[in-house]
Amino acid sequence: MRDAATILRAGWLIRASEPPIADGALVAAGGRIVRVGPWRTIEPHVGPGDAVEHSPDSAVLPGLVNAHTHLGLSDMAGKFEPTENFPAWIGRLTARLMLRSAGTVRRAVETGRDLALAAGTAAGAEMTHDPRLADPLAADPLAEECARWTVFGELFRFGEKGVARVGRTAAALEDLARRTGLAVGLGPHAPYSTGPEVFMAARREADARGWPV
Repeated sequence: MRDAATILRAGWLIRASEPPIADGALVAAGGRIVRVGPWRTIEPHVGPGDAVEHSPDSAVLPGLVNAHTHLGLSDMAGKFEPTENFPAWIGRLTARLMLRSAGTVRRAVETGRDLALAAGTAAGAEMTHDPRLADPLAADPLAEECARWTVFGELFRFGEKGVARVGRTAAALEDLARRTGLAVGLGPHAPYSTGPEVFMAARREADARGWPV
């Protein structure tokens, strides 16, 4: 006797590396996808205890991957008037960020995580330069099993100060990974904000630990 299954039938079933299936169905049991195919091939195997959800005007597709998120900024929406330029906006944002507690950051991360999950995001790369996100209190929401997140320490600055920051960021992320089980990595911000020596130092630190950049 097999476990009861949940069957999602939709107008289209979108697959990652094969053509889409019109009037397709996905069969899930025991927390796993066990079969996909046209409804005509799935229907004969539907049991009396199976739950069928039919959405003819919808599509079933793989979970989305967001390769650059700032979940920790989710509480900043609507907090700023427009500025004349980008540096002024960043200045206001940074000043406000430094006033937040780890608990505030946690709530922002939770909000962003839930919005991302509701939009179909199954995995993401969270970019942060806020040291409080290296606090498990703030990062715990990303360690839950509803989606797979990698936390990247964002790197700024030039010269010796920038290189020193790489080492401090890597140490904080190592501790975060050990305490939460989260995947971590290093993320140099941009050529206009991060010197080439910092990019190179990040690459060395990441390679030594097997981390992504």
